[in-house]
Amino acid sequence: MVDTDDRRRGPKPKFTLEDAVDIALDLGLAEFSLAAVAKELGFSTPSLYRVIENRDDLVDKCLERISRTLQLPPADQPWQDQLRMFTDEMWRVLDEYPGLGEVVLTRPLSTLHAKDYIWQLVDQCQEAGYGDDRMGFSFGLMMLSDMIFINHIEVEQRRKQHKNHPRLSEEMVKPKGRISLSQRLFFKTDEIWLDRGNLRDKVNFIITGMEAQRQQNCANQTANDDN
Repeated sequence: MVDTDDRRRGPKPKFTLEDAVDIALDLGLAEFSLAAVAKELGFSTPSLYRVIENRDDLVDKCLERISRTLQLPPADQPWQDQLRMFTDEMWRVLDEYPGLGEVVLTRPLSTLHAKDYIWQLVDQCQEAGYGDDRMGFSFGLMMLSDMIFINHIEVEQRRKQHKNHPRLSEEMVKPKGRISLSQRLFFKTDEIWLDRGNLRDKVNFIITGMEAQRQQNCANQTANDDN
């Protein structure tokens, strides 16, 4: 194992941590390598260890950068609309930083970098009418977030497919028995499927479920108070 002190000897490199973060994000959060980052900076890979500990450390620094760009929805909006605006904001950063969805879903504790943003959103939505069930709302928000990340990964794959094969053979989308629907949806290249697919329908479905749970909680509380 290479000693950290040994790695940090020598002339100080003429680049900063922010420079390394810029390059890593440009290369793709899920795909960059330290060797590729160093090459873009014009230095050897060991030079990076003056500003980071390892690749995971650089990923964390990238996530910290991204979390600082997140914009909260207006607090005076209904909680349902705040969640729709949250969806738009998540999609913006996922589009801006390729590979982010994959990293968040496969790397434990990645969302901790956005914890202040998340809890402020929870507070806003509770005050905007959702009520006192903080745990229930947080669970719904977690489901919504996971769905957004997964949906974006699917769209990324469609975009890559469309880029590599902009004019798919009609044979690929002709009905072929029981799998025709999935084939036609995956290879569909309409603008909506290269943008967000049916994300809005999924978001509204989750919000409807959260509202039903909220109303049930209110009914249960009223019944308990009457008793």
